Amino acid sequence: MSQTFELEQLYLQAKEAYYSGFPIMSDDEFDSLEKELLSVGSTAPHIVGANDRKAKYSHPSGMLSLAKHQAATVDGKLVLPTASAVNWMLGTGCGLFEISPKFDGNAANVIYVNKKLHQILSRGVGNKGRDITDKVKHRVPKTIDLDGTVEIRGEVVLAVEIFNAKYSSFKNPRNLVAGILNRDDNPAETIADIDFVPVEVRHHQPAGILHIEMKEFLKTWEFTKPFITYLNPSADQFEIVYKLMEDYRINKSPFQLDGFVIKTEAKLRLTLGENSHDPNWAIAIKFLPKEAITKIIDISWQYGKTGELTPVAIMEPIDLDGSTVSRASLFNYGYLINKAACPGAIVHIAKAGDIIPQIIKIVTPGDITKINHPTTCQCGAKLKIDGIHLYCPSDDCSVKNWYKFYLGVRSLGLDGVGAAMIQQFWDAGFKNALDLLNPAKMNRSQLIKLGIKDGKILDNMIKELTKVTELRPKDIIITMGFEGMGNTIATQLGNYLSGVPHDFKGLEKAVIAGFEPGGSKRLAYNKLVNEISGFVKIIMPEKIAEGSIGAEFTGSPKSAGYKTKEDFLAAAKAKGYHHVGLKDAKVLFVDDLNSNSSKMTTAKAKGIKIMLYSEI
Repeated sequence: MSQTFELEQLYLQAKEAYYSGFPIMSDDEFDSLEKELLSVGSTAPHIVGANDRKAKYSHPSGMLSLAKHQAATVDGKLVLPTASAVNWMLGTGCGLFEISPKFDGNAANVIYVNKKLHQILSRGVGNKGRDITDKVKHRVPKTIDLDGTVEIRGEVVLAVEIFNAKYSSFKNPRNLVAGILNRDDNPAETIADIDFVPVEVRHHQPAGILHIEMKEFLKTWEFTKPFITYLNPSADQFEIVYKLMEDYRINKSPFQLDGFVIKTEAKLRLTLGENSHDPNWAIAIKFLPKEAITKIIDISWQYGKTGELTPVAIMEPIDLDGSTVSRASLFNYGYLINKAACPGAIVHIAKAGDIIPQIIKIVTPGDITKINHPTTCQCGAKLKIDGIHLYCPSDDCSVKNWYKFYLGVRSLGLDGVGAAMIQQFWDAGFKNALDLLNPAKMNRSQLIKLGIKDGKILDNMIKELTKVTELRPKDIIITMGFEGMGNTIATQLGNYLSGVPHDFKGLEKAVIAGFEPGGSKRLAYNKLVNEISGFVKIIMPEKIAEGSIGAEFTGSPKSAGYKTKEDFLAAAKAKGYHHVGLKDAKVLFVDDLNSNSSKMTTAKAKGIKIMLYSEI
């Protein structure tokens, strides 16, 4: 398995965990991982939001991330991101910047159409979110005096004071709010306690999106008002504002926050535009992660999808940024041994906001003789150690096969099918995700046998199972759960097995092995295709016309008159282009020639031709 693939899987897992309210790493660690992936040209950081299967409703415009500038400590001294922040500010051509808190809440979009509240959506996957109107509508006006479509971006939050008084049994405010927003019901008491704080206003007009200054907007409309100040682009002013916002965080803010946001004047934002990951007119400044010292008292072990066991430090509970911390990941067996991060160790932990902490320093090593790691897998096989990883080597491992089945079912995108339901399928004898699509094996009577009562849940399950009528070769390969199999590898293998051009350059040979004619993986794939072809249509990859030019794209083609990227791809194909990854592209299509996205940067460095969507 390639290192980049492993990092991408970790990144996407961390992102999904964060948005579901159960984060697995610190903000600081997540940001470092994101930077590392961007530096090697990975596209994973450009996936906005998380894989929320209830994110069905389109945002009028995409909800992007923010480029982050992180404060740090060097030799025990605070080092602010002054130079990078000021350079960015000077590069925008703006003379006065709006400063607002970066609340550690759940991003939401309040949408008005022709003056009336139309819908409130979660951030979701960036372009689509889930409907949370009933949970948040009590915190926003029913009408505003603006015609057309208006988006009011902000954070759904819970005041720390209310959390401490009523909900201290929960981990922290953000997780509690995430749980409320993700529930199908509407618990009246907790809904009444949450709030919505606006941070950005977009008014859609024929000439483009008009951004409205927050202070002007808040003079008229009754929203919870965030603290707002302003900044001139200089080092001295930046450091003054940093201290001001840090003081606001510690002494005044009713809500948790982990930094602040710098935005240009609203009138410049349309001109500066956005790239595929973040706006060019705003950045986030992150405070130092909160830190504490505690002691490791025990080690627990968790299974992963590849059969590896990951050590988790059980620590003496300690308060860190308003929540009690008692667990931290130790990454792998090698880290545990090399760092002596074992029972008795005194450790320095840090976290930003509400994220599960990471151990940033071993103050006093523990006694490695006290490490008692498992020697036998749950499947009965003897565990192995390769120096770094503790893992089960058995291909028939029930734990690994369960994870493969779990990920296969998740890849089908069945709304309302969570871990508990997948476990029921597994316990009932289903071992391949695609068997769930077979009406002879999975039908109303079978679902009732699994314990699903007749009613809405049963009806929804049948609806979800019957809506998957088409699969591509890459989808089939992914559901089979081969180790190290990601979307890129599966796509190229799907092309290879379908007899169309493919490219294995740079792909892990061990993952590809077995798909050659007569290979075990290929035989298993062919057998599965034959089994499912009676109830699912297999959509074969389209052959590329001779002389067609490989092209990648970034940003949105809507400004050039295309409603979706699929519409643009159809038009591009008619003009002799086909879609490929950036490493194979001859052309990069963009919506903004001044974009500073990683794709644009890479394209310039490689001499790839850059064209506007409108040039097709």
